Amino acid sequence: QPNLFPAPHPYNWTTIGDPADLDAASLDDIKAFFSKFYSPSNASLAIVGDFDSEATRRMVESYFGDIPAGPSIDRVGRMDSRLSGQVTLTTSDSVQLSRLYLNWPTNPNFTRLQAPTDLLATILGGGKSSRLYKSLVYERRIAREISVYDYGQEIAGEFTIQATANPGHSTEEIETAIIEEIERLKTETPTEAEIARAKNRIETSHIMQLERFGGFGGRADQLNYYNTLTGDPEAINTDVDRYMAVEPEEIRAAAALLGGNVVKLTVHPEASRQTIASSVDRASTPSPAAQPRFTSPIPKRGKLSNGLEVVHLEKSGVPVVAFGLVLSGGALDDPESKSGLASLTASMLAEGTGTRSSIQIAEELEFLGTNLRNHANREYAMVSSDSLKTNWKDTLNILSDVVLNSAFPDHELERLRKNLLTDLDRISDSPMAIAGRAARSLYYGPGTPYGHPLTGNQQSVASITRDDLLGYYDSHFGPDKATFVVVGDLSFEEAMEAAESNFGEWKQLVGASANGVSSIANDPSPTQIYIADKP
Repeated sequence: QPNLFPAPHPYNWTTIGDPADLDAASLDDIKAFFSKFYSPSNASLAIVGDFDSEATRRMVESYFGDIPAGPSIDRVGRMDSRLSGQVTLTTSDSVQLSRLYLNWPTNPNFTRLQAPTDLLATILGGGKSSRLYKSLVYERRIAREISVYDYGQEIAGEFTIQATANPGHSTEEIETAIIEEIERLKTETPTEAEIARAKNRIETSHIMQLERFGGFGGRADQLNYYNTLTGDPEAINTDVDRYMAVEPEEIRAAAALLGGNVVKLTVHPEASRQTIASSVDRASTPSPAAQPRFTSPIPKRGKLSNGLEVVHLEKSGVPVVAFGLVLSGGALDDPESKSGLASLTASMLAEGTGTRSSIQIAEELEFLGTNLRNHANREYAMVSSDSLKTNWKDTLNILSDVVLNSAFPDHELERLRKNLLTDLDRISDSPMAIAGRAARSLYYGPGTPYGHPLTGNQQSVASITRDDLLGYYDSHFGPDKATFVVVGDLSFEEAMEAAESNFGEWKQLVGASANGVSSIANDPSPTQIYIADKP
């Protein structure tokens, strides 16, 4: 960064900052920065999903409307790099292969040549059929890997080529080939097929991102991005048009940006610091040694008087203990009209006990530096955690409280139900998720233990009551249907003692029947093709 954007350019330092500067920052500095930049006049809010627009506007107004606008911020306009000439840097690292980095300062986003420069990067290094990959990696095999990208930012951009040399080849050889290809593009425009491929990749990537509502690159993220940088959130629908309209001559003009103002960094494997004599003939291939035999450690087993099985495996070296309860059952035992019951029951375990609320459970676990993982699979349910050895007893105490004393609070059930129903609605956003749920139903039949969806559907989840959860819990959560597994830096005796103190009073299930899975017929019917409509 300092070499590509010499001071006083704002990109002269990395976003994360320098340790010395961070150490020098005071709380007053942080407060002043917050007061200046974290205000409504410098913010953009995007809300994406299925909601009532007017009600949402009122909600936004109620939560944000009375916050002072804050000071106006003078935005920094385009600022080109002052880099003049070539900067050559060489270093070594604990790596096996040499790598070459070539970085040129380029244009900010949304400027005339930014889209052509993106297409240029794709033509040079986007995929197996790109010029540099095909030539250097696939055909000549002088490079092990290569990547090319253009990063257009708000006030400047940078174009980067990274190439890793194959054994027996030098970064100098690779650099020569790269520069030759760039120079060729300065005088000869790319083929129509190359340009079409690059445009298709960019268009496809843009559309695929729009499938997601949230996350990096999702609709909400992009709406904020375009609103902040262009002042027009509608650009989310039109920005790709810039790329589709690029002409061959513009790509040649973009290639002209990759000239003598460049930062070249070469990273070589660390060399030995001293010369040593060796009697080994390295030209002679050594004979393979006998295949070593791996002997799997055998866990120790125990059982409490209430039927709880304990499986322990000692693993020293790191003071960490992983542990959990595995309970037979799972979604196989969901009633036909209550698919998702096992999953929701397991999810509710950590949402409150007789002595701890959902928030208290989370706070105590996070204080210990850990969390609980509670879920149901098709054939079992599991509640597990891992922690430092110094904290494992406290963590186990919380885990046992969650399993033995879960209260299934009504308000937490409604919260989880609402979240789950939202997630089920969002399945329609993903063709892969739609296909995954449909396939299992088609394989096994929707009414079979293996055919219904693990997390249920809208109707079944909406119908599950607290009494349903309690009924499932009372018939499936008992020591005689559970195994306590402990792996870590502690002895078998310590594991048994902890199991007894936490689960010794756990009462066996009364009248619980053994799990029974109905057989699933193998349907020999001819191959069929199913199509799910995804508008």
